[in-house]
Amino acid sequence: MEYFYPDNLNAEPLILFWNMRDTLIIGCCLVISLIVLFSTWLYLPLLFSALYAFLTMRLADTGSIYEYIKRIGRFVITEQQLFKWK
Repeated sequence: MEYFYPDNLNAEPLILFWNMRDTLIIGCCLVISLIVLFSTWLYLPLLFSALYAFLTMRLADTGSIYEYIKRIGRFVITEQQLFKWK
């Protein structure tokens, strides 16, 4: 019998492209969105659930798309950028 272990045993567990917390949040949001969809024919909660699922997808080693956008925004807007002329 062979066992396959991940390379990094300290990494957080993933289910497909999401970590456990995001999977739970996406599942609850989808259930609530489907209840709202079938009772009122309102697609907006389902759209927000799909957007959250897309933004929290984990890529290989770079983190989630949301974290990447947050880092870009922090670099461009809030961090002081120094330009030195010589």
